[in-house]
Amino acid sequence: MTIAITSQGAPPLLAVTGLVKTFSAGGRPPQRLHAVDGVDFTLARGQALGLVGESGCGKSTLAAILARLTDPDRGRILFDGVDLTAVPARRAAHAPWRRRIQMVFQDAGDSLDPRLTAIEAVARPLARLNGLRGAALTRAAAEALDRVHLPAALFGRLPHQLSGGQLARVGLARAIAPGPELLILDEPTSALDVSIQAVILRLIDDLRRELGLACLFVSHDLNVVRMMCGEVLVMYLGRVVEQGPADAVFDHPAHPYTAGLAAAIPRLDGLRHESAAPAARRRMTGEPMSPIDPDPDRCRFDPRCPLAFDLCRQRMPVLTPQAGTPAAPDAPPHLAACHLAGGTGG
Repeated sequence: MTIAITSQGAPPLLAVTGLVKTFSAGGRPPQRLHAVDGVDFTLARGQALGLVGESGCGKSTLAAILARLTDPDRGRILFDGVDLTAVPARRAAHAPWRRRIQMVFQDAGDSLDPRLTAIEAVARPLARLNGLRGAALTRAAAEALDRVHLPAALFGRLPHQLSGGQLARVGLARAIAPGPELLILDEPTSALDVSIQAVILRLIDDLRRELGLACLFVSHDLNVVRMMCGEVLVMYLGRVVEQGPADAVFDHPAHPYTAGLAAAIPRLDGLRHESAAPAARRRMTGEPMSPIDPDPDRCRFDPRCPLAFDLCRQRMPVLTPQAGTPAAPDAPPHLAACHLAGGTGG
């Protein structure tokens, strides 16, 4: 099921349908690790969508597929009506839509060429994707760096001469310089100190609003996602288990996994976040199911779920609208893939 994260009936900028990505896990007979398994969603122009889940749930793999750094096994990615999967990842750098989709990586220091200065790192994609040369190229690169508030005195420095926050600004400037419409951010502040994280996050939000960017924000930090995004997808072992407005998902989680994540959000008073779900739905014990050739008829969360019953081991739950979840009239629907949550709001 695909939700339309749009406003006033406008077609979505990004529409993802049935996306699947597996990797070889060896063995005889050959086994496959299911990293992304049947993911559907849409994203409107200018909107921010958060993608959350534990390490290994498939977030970064999904981000890499959407950025066309790797190919899916199956599924479609429509960007402004154009099927991005028609061009293999190895040729995507030369596709006409390449400059319209850019990515901000988890560790800016590792993603920047150590031989290029800050302004050269930003100029490189402008030359390749926008065809700029000479003074126009230098001016555009300087404007992008200025937009992220990097002091001009640092334009000529190499990556090892910059702090973590300064590197994050360079990585962000490099991404926005070509004039993208979709920005994919994969844990963009996870390598930074907390005080610097807040500054960079505010900068990202300001740029999104000023430039009208659609943003896919990948993070394991639920507080960050709630602050940055209007909508959220919750992934578990390659599948989306809950999605909808951020406030509805975090305040009224309909899936036991989401309830467990919400309960783990730390608070300044040292207490755990108390979601609307009862305590029994917030406890997660046991070991995760293996992502290698998982049973297609069994809920992936079954081994850790405090509420699992026989049906969970016999039929994979599908995303179902949640009745009674408080939401604005124009908000996207709140969906959850849980046999106990269908149509009940949890």
